[in-house]
Amino acid sequence: MSKSKNAELVDARYLLVHFLWRRGFHAPVISALMNYSRRPVEKMISQFDLRRRQSGRMFETLLVRIASKLRSYGDCNA
Repeated sequence: MSKSKNAELVDARYLLVHFLWRRGFHAPVISALMNYSRRPVEKMISQFDLRRRQSGRMFETLLVRIASKLRSYGDCNA
């Protein structure tokens, strides 16, 4: 996954980590899947709510839409 600091890509990473973590994946597994070290993944998990508050409406909209799609597939509770 890209290591770009573009706001949209950072938001996408946070969302990916959030949904994987909610699904039961642990930080070391998520970091391996994303080709990141464990520490940035742990940071994304612990700072998700802060990122959610700071990112604005688009982040919240994407969070709700993805969670809805995942629920319709029976895969995740967001």
